[in-house]
Amino acid sequence: MLRGPRPKAGTAGLEQALKTFRAERDTLHRSDPRRFLNEAQLEAAATLIGQLKLALAPLEELAKGAQPFATIAERHQQVLMALGGVTEELAPAFDEIVETFGLGQIDLAVLERTPGKLSRLRGSHIVDRRQRCE
Repeated sequence: MLRGPRPKAGTAGLEQALKTFRAERDTLHRSDPRRFLNEAQLEAAATLIGQLKLALAPLEELAKGAQPFATIAERHQQVLMALGGVTEELAPAFDEIVETFGLGQIDLAVLERTPGKLSRLRGSHIVDRRQRCE
């Protein structure tokens, strides 16, 4: 789906790229594997984009320009929690950030398994892996 010009930044760019792809799909060359994406696969992509838009909102809504490091760290925490939490491997890195910059306590849910909601939307749910996709 994401061939050609680079989408604009952020999830709005992904939404626009999907909208453009849907509008221009019939004009693709007959050998282009993207022609074979069905409506269910495109809806799965739209659902994933919608979920990413909600999860990434704290970072995308961050005001332009310089921000206090604590604000940026807090926004990252919000995004990670929306994506399902922090893995055991990431927890020490956040502890180090908190300690180094004196940010106080940042409560993070540490997961023992793959993060939640979005982890089930892997490639096999969007594109049949038996098809050749470029």
